[in-house]
Amino acid sequence: MSPHSVDADLNFDGLIASLHIMRATMSSLYTDLGIATEKDVSLGNSSEAALAKAAIVHLSETHATDKEAGIHNSAKSPMVFPCKPLMNQLLELDDSIAATGLLVCAIASPWMTDSSVVKPDLECGREWFDQVPPLGSHLIREATLYDLQYYCLSVFFIEGFSALQACWTLIGIGLRLAQDLGVHLRKVDIQVPSVEKELYKRAFWVLVYLDRVTSAEMGRTCALQYDDFDVDLPLEVDDEYWEHPTHPFQQPSGAPSRVTFFNTLMRLNHILGFCLKGLYSSSKLLALFSINGRWTEYAVHELDAILSTWHAQIPDHLRWDPLRTDQVFFDQSVALHCAWYHVQIVIHRPSISILPKSQPMSPSLTTCATATRACANIATLQRKRNANAPVVMNLRAVFSSGLILLLHLWSARRIGLGLDHEREMADVHKYLSAYMRMYTALEQESVEPELQADPIAMWMTAPIWPDADVSVFSWSV
Repeated sequence: MSPHSVDADLNFDGLIASLHIMRATMSSLYTDLGIATEKDVSLGNSSEAALAKAAIVHLSETHATDKEAGIHNSAKSPMVFPCKPLMNQLLELDDSIAATGLLVCAIASPWMTDSSVVKPDLECGREWFDQVPPLGSHLIREATLYDLQYYCLSVFFIEGFSALQACWTLIGIGLRLAQDLGVHLRKVDIQVPSVEKELYKRAFWVLVYLDRVTSAEMGRTCALQYDDFDVDLPLEVDDEYWEHPTHPFQQPSGAPSRVTFFNTLMRLNHILGFCLKGLYSSSKLLALFSINGRWTEYAVHELDAILSTWHAQIPDHLRWDPLRTDQVFFDQSVALHCAWYHVQIVIHRPSISILPKSQPMSPSLTTCATATRACANIATLQRKRNANAPVVMNLRAVFSSGLILLLHLWSARRIGLGLDHEREMADVHKYLSAYMRMYTALEQESVEPELQADPIAMWMTAPIWPDADVSVFSWSV
């Protein structure tokens, strides 16, 4: 029975209804964008779908246990769009430059507050994005800096529509073009910094970052591994000092660079890359090197140690301080720590399984729950400080945190731990409020009113239909 035809045979309720809503919404979204539907998408074990699937199974077993026991679940300034004559002039000058400008406009569109130009979320930015050809002439000629930036910006725009498989493909093309240009290799001779060289490095490293986080989210392999490139990270010099008349590319002493955040994030991103390669690779790798069954336990221990070392080396201006006055460094600190907790969850997820009721709760699940609570706390603090403005970069970490909290609660109930269910669920609601507010802020007008409820919130409150076959909603993991 396919997930899309199941509504003809089942009376939807609770979780089943929420899953149907998720699939129906995403299916219509992919159709609107001209992208293959998610039923054809392969999602691996590191994907959020795999975590959601585990949550569904936990919930179904928890509900069955409860049924036997007789328990029942109870402000920014408006942006100004360029006028069309200006965009037409750009298109006449150079396709690559025009594509970059149009994509910047497309990405900025959802944040417009001018009611005369604001459109529903699924249409915001489409008039700009649709003018950019999906595959430019750079595929048959040597690519330029603007072409690399095109792929970075396209992914930033498309990921807002949850079309991850399209993002994953575009990232791969961008990285192949970067390799064709040799951007991924360190130059043998001493290079004098220049604006163009730094922009090339930035575009390449952004693609590497996107490659890993998108591959982790989809459970797929990365296009480039750590040993495939050796180019240096971007210079930790803010843009305003690049073309200083007397001291170009020199950051003033005592003034922390905003670029330090990205370089610190990339070092954490390397750990994520190692995690995906070491913990989520196919069994062929283990068989090739005759690695025994305790490899996962050993790898998790080593990755935890590396993660602790990374955290100890965070620069002072990016360490977590809820009272930090500099807003840019505060937001960067939140993003770093949310990413840190998210990588910690990804490292321990292979050890999270549905245990027999006679066994204690998985230590990895307890570790993930602790990281989740810390992540949710700082995300909630940032949301309150920023007047509920959504921070898109942290959505992935907050979403995973919500699933882990629910898994922890349901696992505890399955094995009979004496938790205060009402208090724990109140915590879940509180911790997920950061994600739910960001979700509704971004998606408020993208779907019909009856579909605007966050699926996770529905999972928290609705009992699963006891006779439902959750396998019909499973992913290929």
